[in-house]
Amino acid sequence: SGLILAGSIGERLTATSPKEDLQYLVNTLSQVGFEGIVVLNQRAEILAATPSWSPEKPPRRKDLERALRTGQTKSFLNRTGILFFGSDPTLALAVPLFKGPRTIGVVGLYSSLADLRASWVRTRWIIFLYLLLDTLVMVVFGTYLLSRRLVNPLARMLDRFKALAEERYQPGLE
Repeated sequence: SGLILAGSIGERLTATSPKEDLQYLVNTLSQVGFEGIVVLNQRAEILAATPSWSPEKPPRRKDLERALRTGQTKSFLNRTGILFFGSDPTLALAVPLFKGPRTIGVVGLYSSLADLRASWVRTRWIIFLYLLLDTLVMVVFGTYLLSRRLVNPLARMLDRFKALAEERYQPGLE
């Protein structure tokens, strides 16, 4: 979706539209998924940016300038911890914009993956509860089978040995 957003911004940038139209487009697109959006021209000057965009968050200004220089899209996944444990992960893109073979600008997109993290936490609890329930069922079923197949025959055999030791064992009466 970030590449599609960048493409729509690139289309608007190649059209001869005022800077206010580009700013309006960036603000509108920021409401559909990406919190921070910035557009730079080929001289790395900011043409439009959302208020939440910050040069300290990925993609940083140097990342945008590198994408502008190399013409390659770069993605950044900022995660702390393991498997979404820790603070909210973020996703950022630096997408160069082209008009023919020439790079005319770059779009920086930033989004928090807090919704994905919340979904992962719910899924993790469901998996944990399923494993707990599955283990409980297996223990109860295993105990029943163990009792029926092993413990009961051993108990009968011990009773026979006791009866034999006390000389009161009578084969065939059981």
